[in-house]
Amino acid sequence: MKWGYIAGIAASVVLMTLLEWPRLRQAKLRAAYLLLAISGFTLSVLLLAFPEMPGPTAWIEAVFRPVGRLLE
Repeated sequence: MKWGYIAGIAASVVLMTLLEWPRLRQAKLRAAYLLLAISGFTLSVLLLAFPEMPGPTAWIEAVFRPVGRLLE
């Protein structure tokens, strides 16, 4: 059942890439798009496979909480 969801996520990423790729003329923009698309795909598949895993908000909070304490 999860394979269907993964196939849907992959199809969405491929469709978005096919639609956006011709508009991205610079190599830096293409690299940034690929990095974000691959990161988003990986995160969505991981959250699908491991639903109890903390999301990106929890990760950011864990990283920046000590920095926030230093700034106070």
